[in-house]
Amino acid sequence: MTTYSFTKGIWKQTVEPFLIPTGCDFMTDEDLQKRVIKENDGIYYYETDPNDENGGLLKKRVAEK
Repeated sequence: MTTYSFTKGIWKQTVEPFLIPTGCDFMTDEDLQKRVIKENDGIYYYETDPNDENGGLLKKRVAEK
């Protein structure tokens, strides 16, 4: 998954691509939308924790370019 922003007529990638392991299970658009959020002064995304057997999520801040 990755996220783009459309600003001043140009598409710009805002989040570097990251994997969402689904085990071939369906993921709704709503669930995908919840993976990237704008909060206070930054943009964050939730990435699957590879060390969590239950598929827990890690909240990571998008690095500014």
